[in-house]
Amino acid sequence: MDPKMMFPQDQVTVTDRSETSSIKSEKNVRVAFDPPKRFYWAFVSLSLLALGASFSLTSFGIAVVTIAHEFNLAEPKAFWLGSSSALTSTLIQPCCACLCSIFGRKGALGSSAVCLAAGSLLAAVAQDYATLITGRCIQGIGAGGVSAITDIIITDIVPLRFRGQWFAYIGVPWAIGTTVGPIVSGVLTSNSSWRWICGINTILCTIAIPPCLFTLPPLPRDPNWRLALRTLDYPGFLFLSASLIALLVPIMQATTIYPWTSLETLLPLFLGIAGLCLFLFHQAKITKNPLIPLNRFKDRTCLLTFLCTALHGLIVWCLMYYLPLYYQAIRNFTALQSGLAVLPETLTIVPASMAMGFLIGWSGRYRWAIWSGWVLSAGGLALLYLLDEDTSTAGWIGINVPAGFGMGMLFGALGFPIQACVDAESVPLAVSLFSFWRAFGATLGISIGSSIFASESKKLPPLQARGVLEGRGGLGFLTMSMGSKLLALRRIWIFCAAVCGVGLIASFGIQGLSLDEPLGKQDDKSKRRDSDDVV
Repeated sequence: MDPKMMFPQDQVTVTDRSETSSIKSEKNVRVAFDPPKRFYWAFVSLSLLALGASFSLTSFGIAVVTIAHEFNLAEPKAFWLGSSSALTSTLIQPCCACLCSIFGRKGALGSSAVCLAAGSLLAAVAQDYATLITGRCIQGIGAGGVSAITDIIITDIVPLRFRGQWFAYIGVPWAIGTTVGPIVSGVLTSNSSWRWICGINTILCTIAIPPCLFTLPPLPRDPNWRLALRTLDYPGFLFLSASLIALLVPIMQATTIYPWTSLETLLPLFLGIAGLCLFLFHQAKITKNPLIPLNRFKDRTCLLTFLCTALHGLIVWCLMYYLPLYYQAIRNFTALQSGLAVLPETLTIVPASMAMGFLIGWSGRYRWAIWSGWVLSAGGLALLYLLDEDTSTAGWIGINVPAGFGMGMLFGALGFPIQACVDAESVPLAVSLFSFWRAFGATLGISIGSSIFASESKKLPPLQARGVLEGRGGLGFLTMSMGSKLLALRRIWIFCAAVCGVGLIASFGIQGLSLDEPLGKQDDKSKRRDSDDVV
């Protein structure tokens, strides 16, 4: 898409800075990005929506026990209070690119934001469990849509070379929501009402929606959207949704409600895997308008980047979900203190991600950042093994910093190869799948961590166990011996470090591609490919 069509009043400047020569190779092309003021207002509005989405996904867990007591809920129902939004958020992301193409970026983003606000409002005023869980599911759909569509919009209005730093900027409200969400939730639950946790989301979205829709420029949309809507791959959508539900539900509730070896876990897990295989066959051989055109994502770099993204989501959420347990169960911190204690990670992830965006944009090379990020993450997570009940404050702060920097480097670097290896038409879908795989990895990380706890504590009171696994307190884990607590946590850190090793090995197969492409330019990706020797 021509950037001049996006901001008609204040045009984005896209400049060819290649040196004068009789023959100009594509490697000499340099792209400048000079956004107008309207761009910044649009970005601030997108950031407010991102803050609301992140807050909705991370703030509710601390209130689960309180809500369960208020509504007198059995354990399985209480479990889904915290997990339902995460499930629906993950489910919607693979479909966001298709929704953006049919309804337009503004329409899809506005609908997602309305779902987030409406779901939050419904949960805030709920007087029974059915209304509350419905609101949480709608809230998750909105949060997942905001997450994926925001990334798609950034790819529309920012050239590839500069996207890393802007993805890092949009990561700031996500980091704030992830960090502040549990703290604010704890304060509201203790001193006011848990309903204000949902009310804050409603207020944020209501403030952000109008300026977002007014400041965003005209964005790509299928001109034959009515035909596209009629020919949409509805069977594929249903196939994918049902398969993902069958796959994710047993993963999310494994060890918390049912053990991994139970029929209630294994049967839907098998059906989900089989359903995904049938979905892939349907997309490749049967439908004429596939929801996910598989032939566009056969590239080695694309597949390995998706794998690395899932592994990255796994280690990030495994760490952020279970690190508060160290402070609460080993150091006897309160929920508020443990939320503040994870700042060494959250306050280093964002600056590291921003630094990678700038450095990769300046150098045009990203593989060195991916490799360095995996190495630093592995070393930092292995260092967490040194944490014990006697570690000094300065000690645990210093030990936590390297892992935050390493994971932040990966946040800033992994988005480049997935966008560079596909043609411009496929970038929105690639970005949606990128978000999906990170969310899927997060689900795996949380479930695997709970399995490690289960190996140390065979039987916990279910609701108390869920409170512990949410990182928000509970009695089951606290009744374990100090040695068992440390052993369970140390096994998680070593597991995450080993996952980083797998990610490092996989990343060696990612190819180096040129990032010097003007905004919206569609060309043969083979012409943009650098040598694999280029870092």
